[in-house]
Amino acid sequence: MSKANTSSNKQKLHKRLSARKQNWQCGMNQKSATLDAERFSQYFGGCPVVVAKGQTFPVTTFYMEDIYEKLAYHLSSDNTAPIQSYSSKSKDRSMFFIPAFVKKLLGWGDEQILEETVVNPMYKQSLYHDYSESTQKSLAKVNEDVIDYELLEDLIMHINGTAEPVALLVFLPGMPEILQLLDRLLVLKDFSGPASDWILPLHSSVAPADQRKVFQVPPNGVRKIVLATNIAETSVTIEDVVHVIDCGKHKENRFDPRRRMSRMAEAWISQANAQQRRGRAGRVKPGNCFCLYTEHCFSKLMRPFQLPEMLRVPLVELCLKIKLLSVENVASFLEKTLHPPKIEVLREYS
Repeated sequence: MSKANTSSNKQKLHKRLSARKQNWQCGMNQKSATLDAERFSQYFGGCPVVVAKGQTFPVTTFYMEDIYEKLAYHLSSDNTAPIQSYSSKSKDRSMFFIPAFVKKLLGWGDEQILEETVVNPMYKQSLYHDYSESTQKSLAKVNEDVIDYELLEDLIMHINGTAEPVALLVFLPGMPEILQLLDRLLVLKDFSGPASDWILPLHSSVAPADQRKVFQVPPNGVRKIVLATNIAETSVTIEDVVHVIDCGKHKENRFDPRRRMSRMAEAWISQANAQQRRGRAGRVKPGNCFCLYTEHCFSKLMRPFQLPEMLRVPLVELCLKIKLLSVENVASFLEKTLHPPKIEVLREYS
């Protein structure tokens, strides 16, 4: 790519980031990041909604395509993030021999599954004309359902080497993912010595005494890096965070029909969750949010708000609690809720 094209792409990237910063600030001033206030207002008979503007600073959002471009990053052959290819020469053409995640991404009965090169079905080339050829190739084969720890590591190193030593908050789905990234960072030279003491895991299993350390100020020249679950979205506010990395995943309670039991499953966050995570970077000064998912994924594939738990799990336990309140018709009672279950589900408990 010529120098003129490279300069043009950088200018276009700068304009996109400036527009996102303005749009994000407007959205923060108009609605809550976690609550669908309009729906609640309608549920309570059109009650008034009072909006209290908070003190927030602008946050620049970088999506996966921007991060690839900024770091000149490309997927290596031994990385677990690309969609793996499956050859029709060595595989039976039956769908039963295709891994489940490929079925999920590419659809049932698609002949493309058995080709030598598998393309990310969420990739739309028309969206990325302004990006380099290397970025387009990486986006075309990345599996956005998989956390790319090599990209995470490179991004943290980039932030650590180019920005002032202010706090960095990384959102990960759960404790196993936090421990995996923690192990990768602790072997790096940049995070040896005193710096290693300020890479702090934050999840529900961390002792209260250790949790308090995330609010402390590190020594001069040392960056505090907090590896957190969604506990840092709303339950905890770390005031000195300026940079946020959002993996776009969390753990939520879901019903497994095969085992007939509820379990904690990894799932995409909602747009409201993503907006709340970005807000963590604008508490004390203008900040940055690095999203490890594409803008297309954010706008088209994420729900506006998280699906209520009542619609994700069996209602047996809830119905028993309602019965204890001496309610005769449980189905009619649940029909009056803010997010009522489907009629087919209610019939089972009537």
